Amino acid sequence: MIWILPWNEDSFSLGMLWYLTGVLIFLIICVSLIFLKTQKLKIRTGQDEMIGLRGEILSLKTPRSGQLRVFGEIWAFECCEDLKESDTVVVESVHGLKLKVKKKG
Repeated sequence: MIWILPWNEDSFSLGMLWYLTGVLIFLIICVSLIFLKTQKLKIRTGQDEMIGLRGEILSLKTPRSGQLRVFGEIWAFECCEDLKESDTVVVESVHGLKLKVKKKG
């Protein structure tokens, strides 16, 4: 059997104790750093989460408004440029239940 630990089977020494302590301290530091990094992440929910998502035009009422699918949901939208069905757009802002979008690209 191959041992990765720096001692043999017959002895339990102070060196082994220091080795295990070092490994444990290393693991605690790694877990702590991961925990601190996740605590600094900005929580994005609701309207903030929609901004920047891509959507596909499903139907048009006018060349600048209609319905689109974003993240599996159908939303009403307005745009400041003419669009056609199946265009891909990016959400700029959310106003109630209507999205303001711009053409991707």
